[in-house]
Formats: sequence, C-alpha cells, structure tokens
Amino acid sequence: MNALRVIVLGSTSLFALSTPALAQDVSADAGVATAENVIIVEARRRGENLQDVPLTVNAVTSETLEKLNIRNFTEVASVVPGLALEPGLGTVSSSASLRGVAVDTNTSGGNPTVEFYMNDAPIGINTVLQSMYDIGQIEVLRGPQGTLRGRASPSGSITVTSRRPDMQDWGGYVMGTVTDLDTVNVNGAINMPIDPGVFALRVAGVFEDTEANRVRSINAPEIEPKSETRAFRVSARFTPDSNLEIDGSYSRLERDSTLFDQVESAYLADSGRPVAGTEITADDRFAVMNAPRDNHATYDVINLQARWSFSGHRLDYVGSHVKAFSTSHEPSDKGDFWGPSFPGDPAASGDNLQNYGSTPRTESWQDSHELRLSSEERVAGMFDYVVGGFINKARADVNFTSRTPLFFAAPLPATFVFVNPITTLRPGRALEQAVFGNITAHIGQGTEISGGARHIWYKDTSSTNIVGIRDFGSSTLKHRAWIWTASVKHRFNENLMAYATAGSSWRVGVDTSAIILFGAGNNGITDPNLLALTIPTPEKSKSYEIGVRTNWLDDRLTVNVSAFHQDFDNYLTSIGSTFFAAYDGSGNTAADYSVKTVSSLGVPVPAKVDGVEAEFAFRPSGNFNLSGNVAYARGRIKNGSIPCSPAGNPPPLSSWDVANGQQLLFCTVNQRASKLAPFSASLQAEYAREIFDGKEAFLRGLMTYKGKSQNEQANLFDDVKDYALVNLFAGVRAADGSWELTGFVKNVTNEKIVLSREATPFTASFLLLPTFTSGTGFSNYRGVTMTAPREFGLTFRYAFGSR
Repeated sequence: MNALRVIVLGSTSLFALSTPALAQDVSADAGVATAENVIIVEARRRGENLQDVPLTVNAVTSETLEKLNIRNFTEVASVVPGLALEPGLGTVSSSASLRGVAVDTNTSGGNPTVEFYMNDAPIGINTVLQSMYDIGQIEVLRGPQGTLRGRASPSGSITVTSRRPDMQDWGGYVMGTVTDLDTVNVNGAINMPIDPGVFALRVAGVFEDTEANRVRSINAPEIEPKSETRAFRVSARFTPDSNLEIDGSYSRLERDSTLFDQVESAYLADSGRPVAGTEITADDRFAVMNAPRDNHATYDVINLQARWSFSGHRLDYVGSHVKAFSTSHEPSDKGDFWGPSFPGDPAASGDNLQNYGSTPRTESWQDSHELRLSSEERVAGMFDYVVGGFINKARADVNFTSRTPLFFAAPLPATFVFVNPITTLRPGRALEQAVFGNITAHIGQGTEISGGARHIWYKDTSSTNIVGIRDFGSSTLKHRAWIWTASVKHRFNENLMAYATAGSSWRVGVDTSAIILFGAGNNGITDPNLLALTIPTPEKSKSYEIGVRTNWLDDRLTVNVSAFHQDFDNYLTSIGSTFFAAYDGSGNTAADYSVKTVSSLGVPVPAKVDGVEAEFAFRPSGNFNLSGNVAYARGRIKNGSIPCSPAGNPPPLSSWDVANGQQLLFCTVNQRASKLAPFSASLQAEYAREIFDGKEAFLRGLMTYKGKSQNEQANLFDDVKDYALVNLFAGVRAADGSWELTGFVKNVTNEKIVLSREATPFTASFLLLPTFTSGTGFSNYRGVTMTAPREFGLTFRYAFGSR
C-alpha cells in the first residue's frame, strides 16, 4: 500500500471522528494552548503559557502519552515531526536528530546535537531512550539552546519532568497493557502526603516484557528475541514554609535484551551480487546470526532541586548524579559468512566462527550542579533577569574486547585458531564549567526584548590503550567559548503574537578519527590534511528564527508558524568508505606505503539548514478536538572538502604523491547534510460522547507521515520512500477520569517500510598465515531495519485520589 492510500485512509478515519452526535468536553492535549487547556512550559526556566514563548516548543503532556499508549521514549517522535530518536541495537549507540541535522555516534565525540534533561538536570540519551512511566511532561525545544539551561546544543534540547508528589491528597494509579506481540507493560504510582502541606512521597515503577525488535534468526530458531525492563522511582517533596521548596528523587532502571540483526538477501537490492543462500526479504523480519546480541544495562539517577524565594528574587539549585553500566556481546558474523561448514574450535574457550565477536563494557558517571538567581518580581517594574553558574563532570571507562580467527592456510576452509583477545581500554574525563546570564525588558503592554550569553570552559582528558599492541597515551583538550541568544516579541492583541530570535551554539569536535585510522593499519601520518582530521575541531553555528502564534474563533483554533535558518562552521559529518595511503613509519618511500580503506572518519565541513515548522489545534465542538504538527528542514553541506577516492577497486599508489607525504585525496562537495526526511507531519484527533450516566465512549487516532529521504550519501540502496502510519484507539472511560479501558491497533495497515539498508553485505574478518595479512569475507546478506509491525493491544488504567 503506497503512502497516498495510507494518508487517505488515515484522514478518512480521523474525519469520521468529527461526525457530530453527542456532547462531551474533551480538552485538546496536542501541546498547544486552548482556552480550556492552557499548556504551561518551562522553556525559559519559568512557567509560561506556551503561546507566550518566543521560540518553537512542542509539549507532550502526560495525557498525550497515556491516550496514545506511548510506552517507550523513542515513540515520542511519532508526535513531534522532524525529531528522530534511534535507540540502536547495542547499549551505547543511541542518537537523536532534529531540525535537519543528524548526529553520527562515531563522529560526534560523544557530543550530541540534541541535549536531554531529566528534572532540569543533564542526562545521557542512552539513559532516556527507555520505557517511560509516571511522566508529567516532555518539552522539545527547537533551535540552539544553552544560554539558560545546561549544555550548549545546536539543534535543540528535550526536557523530561517526572510527576512530583501531591502535598495534600493520597492517590495513585495503575496502568496495564497487553498486546498480540507478547508485550506486557504494567506501570503505576502511589502518592503519599506524609505530613500534608509539608512533606510528601511518590513511588512509581514499571514492569515490561517485549519481543525487542521482533526479528528471529533462521539459524537459531530456538532463541526468542526479548527485552525485559524493571524500573522504579522514589520522589520526595519538602516545603517547610511558603518560601522554601525541596524536591528530590532516586530512580533505577535495569534492562536486559536478546536480539538479532535483521537482514535481507544482498542481491535483492544489488543485482550485481550473486544469488546465493536462503532468500530473505525485508518483510520476513529474519536474521541469519547463529548467536544473538546479549545486552545488559543499569541506570541509577539521583535528582535534587531546591528553590528559595526572598524579597522578590529566587535562588535555585539543580543537581544530579547519574551512574550507568552496560555490557553486551555482539557476534561478528552477522551475515552467516562462515556457515555450518565451520563449526569452530571447541578448545578456544567455547568460541566458534558463528558466535565469536566483541564484548564492549562501559561504566560511566555524570555529576552536574547548577546555581542560579532570578527575579520573581520585575526590577524597576520593567526587567526580569537570570544569572548563574554550571558545572558538569563526566567520566566514562570503556573496555572493548574482540577476537579474530587466524587461518593456517588458504583457500578456506583451513585449520584455524583464535587470536588472543584484543582489549581496548578507553577511559575519558570531561569537565564543563559555565557562567550565564539573561535579561528581559518588558516595554509597554505588548513588547519584550531579551538577550543572554554563556561563557564555557571545557576540558577533556582521554586515553586509548590497545593492550599489548599500542598505547596512544593520554591527551587533554581545552576550549573556551561564548554562545549568545537574543529575541524580540510583540503581542499585537490577545490573539496574535510575533517574534524573532537569533542565537549561537558550540560543540566539541570529533575525537575518534585517529583511532579509526590506526585500526586501518596507519602507523604514521605525513599528510597535514590527514593529520588535521585527527585533531578535534569545535563546531560553531548561528541560527535565526521568526514566528507567529495566533488564536482564532474564540480560542477554539490555535495556529503557530515559524521559519528558521542555521549556518554551521565545522559541522561534524561522517564519510563513507574511502582509500588512503597508509604509511608504516619506517621511511618515506613508496615501499613504505600500502593502500588501505577506512570509513566513518569525522570531517568538519560548512553546512546550512533552512526550514519551516507549524502546528495547530482545533476544537469545532466540545466533544471533538483535532491537532497537528508539520516540519520541513533542508540541511546541506556547502562547498565542503571531504576525503574521496576513485570509485571501484583501491587506486594504485601512483594516485598519491607519497614522496611528498600525500596520503589522501580531497573533493569539494555540495550535498545533503542529513539522512532525515526533509518533510514530516503528525495528526491527532479524539471524539467522545456520553453513553450513560458518568460513562463515555471515545475514538481517537494518530497519523504520522514521513516524506521520502536518502540515508547515507554513498549508499545506492538505502533511499526511503514516503510513508504514513496510522494508530487507532477506542474505548470507554469514567467521566471523572478514574478509569479507562482502551483497545488499540498500531500501524493499522501493517506498513512494511525499510528504514535503512547497509551499503554492502555483512562481512567477516580474519587473518592468514604466514603473512598475517587481513582478509574480509562478504556474506550473502545485508543489514536492514523496518517499521514496527502491526500491533493489537488492550490497556486498562485505574486512578484514585490525587492520581
């Protein structure tokens, strides 16, 4: 079914909800304000009506999460167009992209384009992209951030606020979901005012079992893909008097997963590949791995917030401690290159050619502290201000162990052993300190001018030691940077506000290129252009945005539109495979060089992004609401200089002037800067009517549309066509919200869209004696990812008291 048909079906389904029949006051919860349901956001570190904020903010309320059965944080992207959240198959490979700018985890140096915050404190993306429970609100702030909150981020930031204890009333809820895909999710909370008005506790938790990515292996049919999540949170609130408030929480999440990498037969996308092996299409959702990935991760998070009001001012402290631990086993032969003819060496610690691989182990800690002073009452009746300081300490210890088979003869098959495990140790420490300030002038009744700045001191110390092979030693990078923001807004009347903003951002450069180059066999660098790629270059950007916020039809219709432009210097991009002349370090003649191939080098290039974003909420009657979001962003690399080489086989050494140290060829390119679909949209609707005293029936829907896109620039097989997904919900509930029973279908039309496709088939690497030369075997299968399959489910929610 093509995307047009799905859009028509989705639009018809949503339009059907609007058939006038019964009366029921259903509040809109699409993240924009209406007269009956004003959305309050903390985008500028104080509570404001969303319609008064001079920047683009998408607010996803707790009601939206519950009504649309959004159980995992990655599903938030379904209601926020232009946002991409990718959890990855491992434990540390998650990424987020927004506003036409994609981040590659191999080239970002661990510094994302989108920053995450939990209860106002910075938190890593791997900790966030998990099962959700007891969430109060999620705010997606688009555009450069950092002058008022945490760390600088060029594309935006996402804040997550957990529900806080109610100081007066006991209450709680329990919510359970079961689906036909063997998913069980139970979450709930209980609120306890221990000393009403003074001290209260809230305890919440989640229990979830799923089929992970729902991909099964034809070579290990007895192993079921699965994911198990167990988590809880204890929150406390203490208000000894009206001027002091202290909030604290401790949460722990533990997740175990077993899953396979999905494949399809390589020749299906590339007719040049031989027809071989069992034919597997993407629709089959199959893998060929003989052993699965096994992942284990735990996250412990402590948050503390304190607010003291005095003499028209407020002093705030926000602190957090995050500890994360993860370990996994990733088999190397994902494409079953070795097949059943190579059962392996049973004496090699139980390894064989079907299950050998790598075992990454990561332990990290992050501590942040922020102290800020702000006005609660306008100074001189005109000014608001915020000043403060921020410290963020991060530490990560990475232990990566891999094994490689060594063959005694060629051609294969031949007797082999496993090379002793190669362990790479990569500890890192980062310290970021900043001072910031912002002042806002209120001129008359409708005009506001605001400006702010942040000065950043950044220090990063890291080392890499490939045990027994090479110790790269320790290196320390220090940077200082300024970022700024400015805005002006004017409210013409209660129904129309216009604004213009400008701002800058800064991001630490890539620190992995040197390791990637050495892994390809480069023991020396004589080319200054190649050497420049190994030295991190900070990224800088400037952004400009204009927008309007409007209310119509007695506040029953809200329409907001914005447009933006962003320029990047040293935008961090990742290149595909390229060839270079690897120098062995013993001399400087052609005999000392060999041609190597390498991929995922981080390259700084100039780039720009232009885009438009819009949202609306419409209540034609008290029992029906309709809302939607649209985003368009076009990111381009403009006159970027990137490594390149002739297509096809590795070029001869004569392609480089190695006598004068040249090891790399460069090309000037003008190409897209992101694999994100330029255009995306979402549409929500709900209709409800009273069926008998105190009981309501309802029907709601969500349609998510993604325009066509291209993934990797050099990949000829991974273009994605446009598509739309429709989710429908129907059920009954109590008018007072105390209980709700919902049946749902996600991906109603069972759209099967390939979202990514590897440029080349999966490979298996090995060494050959007596030369110890490396070899690469290409399998018959390439990796793919798909949209989630159709899912039927049932959810019941019961709440009491303060809930």
